[in-house]
Amino acid sequence: MPTTAQPDSQNFRPPTVDRLREWVKIAQPNARMTYAEGDILAQSARADLIAKARELAEKGFLTTHFIRGRKGAPSLHIVQRTKREWKKGMAL
Repeated sequence: MPTTAQPDSQNFRPPTVDRLREWVKIAQPNARMTYAEGDILAQSARADLIAKARELAEKGFLTTHFIRGRKGAPSLHIVQRTKREWKKGMAL
């Protein structure tokens, strides 16, 4: 799974909610994943993915960030894994 915030914008496909959950389980602290591309989040990702990213941020598993694109590059919405440990059986 990608852990950087640099997708190939021509082939970028947002992760599914299930993929985001699985990534949280295996990602190391500070790993990053792009979950949307574009200036306006609500136009760049499905509502269920946005809601899950926010929920996981509220639970302390990740932080959400916006990186404005430069020189024609697209803006990115990323999540960054925190140090909070996921333990088997914890609901995501």
